[in-house]
Amino acid sequence: MEDHDRDIQITTSGYLKVKRGAQLKQQFCPFSYVGSSEAMIPCGDWCPLFGEPFCTSGNEVRIDLCHGHTIWCPKDKFQDLRNKED
Repeated sequence: MEDHDRDIQITTSGYLKVKRGAQLKQQFCPFSYVGSSEAMIPCGDWCPLFGEPFCTSGNEVRIDLCHGHTIWCPKDKFQDLRNKED
């Protein structure tokens, strides 16, 4: 069963953060790992496989990610902090 009741944020820089426990945590591309966590690339809107968030008919926000993965959350738990004019 998937967790749909989580907080999701896209930062001003376009990076994806998901609430894990009590904190919003930076998410990293699982395909960027090259033997060191310092070399991992953050998941974000710079990636051509990162979909734009959209509201579903059920009042949830959905973001399509790479390799067929999708995350979603209630609209009131989603923040998109990117500048809309960029």
